[in-house]
Amino acid sequence: MGMQRILLVEDSKLTRDLLVGLLNDGDRRAVVGAVETEEEAFQFLASTPPDIAIIDVALKAGSGIGLLTRIRTLPEPRPVSIVYTNNYDRTLHELCRRLGATAVLSKRGDLTDLLDAVENNDHD
Repeated sequence: MGMQRILLVEDSKLTRDLLVGLLNDGDRRAVVGAVETEEEAFQFLASTPPDIAIIDVALKAGSGIGLLTRIRTLPEPRPVSIVYTNNYDRTLHELCRRLGATAVLSKRGDLTDLLDAVENNDHD
């Protein structure tokens, strides 16, 4: 398995900093970008495709739902999309899955759930 390149799409600086520290793991994972809007995320994805995108639903501008919809327009291979949000409910979960999210996780859950989702979605 090669190094997983991760894009973090999160508008909270505190959460971004926490997740960058958690996800950067020398040999296995590297956060290659951290952005806070839908447009910044889409431009990053289009120009520097990571293996995995971890996406919050509520962003500074735009939304994670809008980003999931736009990711579907990118050429293959597309990044694995993991939604990580405070706004968790069954309807949102189903919508995100229909739009291509591999996992939909609540920020209120255990951080190991996020790590497991990242490790179980290796592109290689």
